[in-house]
Amino acid sequence: MFTIAKLTAQDAPAYRALMLEAYAQPGDAFTSTAEERAALPLSWWAQRAAAADGSGLALGAWVGNALVGSVALEFSSRAKTRHRAHLVGMYVQPAQQGQGMARALMQAALAEAVAHPGVRWVTLTVTEGNARAQRLYEACGFRVFGLEPEAICTDRACLGKVHMGCPLDLPPPAPRAAQPVRLRPAVAADATALSALAARCFHDTYAADNRPEDLWAYVTAHFHPAQQQAELADPALRTWLAEEGDRLVGFAQLAWGGELPAAVTQDRPVALHRFYVVREQQGMGLAGRLMTAIRQEAAQADAGHLWLSVWERNARAIAFYRKCGFEAVGHTTFDVGSDRQRDWVMVGPAGG
Repeated sequence: MFTIAKLTAQDAPAYRALMLEAYAQPGDAFTSTAEERAALPLSWWAQRAAAADGSGLALGAWVGNALVGSVALEFSSRAKTRHRAHLVGMYVQPAQQGQGMARALMQAALAEAVAHPGVRWVTLTVTEGNARAQRLYEACGFRVFGLEPEAICTDRACLGKVHMGCPLDLPPPAPRAAQPVRLRPAVAADATALSALAARCFHDTYAADNRPEDLWAYVTAHFHPAQQQAELADPALRTWLAEEGDRLVGFAQLAWGGELPAAVTQDRPVALHRFYVVREQQGMGLAGRLMTAIRQEAAQADAGHLWLSVWERNARAIAFYRKCGFEAVGHTTFDVGSDRQRDWVMVGPAGG
């Protein structure tokens, strides 16, 4: 069990220790670094936890006497911006995640914002590609209203910040009712919706690790409606869709012919050309169902094996393909705009 409570200035040492741990976590969830924040005096943390002038506050999640999660709100005193609060420093220790603590902190923060005179909006930013955090914020009523390109740069990459806002004078949106997801072959009329789905999935998967100009070049070259229309009419390509109600949530595509990588020597190989599932359906079993459907399609067309290429830095996808019985057999290259990248070539059985 955990409790949520407003922090006080006396909580500053525990708050500082927790947030320095947060800033040191792998990834780029935070703009600040642990080194930058460690240099700040304890009085800064006391002010951040419970500002004496009312300009901010922090909430903590406690398990016994241990502070294991927190989130902070910043309020503006300026005449033209005092209707907005800004949410920062959202963190729950990894060992405490999955218990509803993050959502409880968010709900408590929104309640504090509602109680603050004149506040009608709460805003936040989330690092581009941080799908888990973005899903949490969306579930709490936040919606994306912009993207700040290259907001942070490290020796690994430059990443954007997704800007999100939640209106407090409107009720939070009702959760979308879950609907059964059905799988079906794509038809010509799906071209426009498939184009939008493919562009969205490609962006969500690769935006955090690619230059915007390269990403845009690839999307416009491969995923515009006319290109999808041509692919749906091509007898050498077969596409299966995952459909939830009236929207597409995933797709897979087989491709016959074309040049084989030298590492693919198996009998009657067919390319698993594309395989995508939207973020909110990941981890829900849809990817496995879609893989089974596309394998059965390949087997019915007398394919002996499926082969695919996957970016060597896409660890989630590689783990999924291995779970499905694919094995790495070599490497190939893949161009995203002007960036030539290295992909793993993986081979697995058709059928299933």
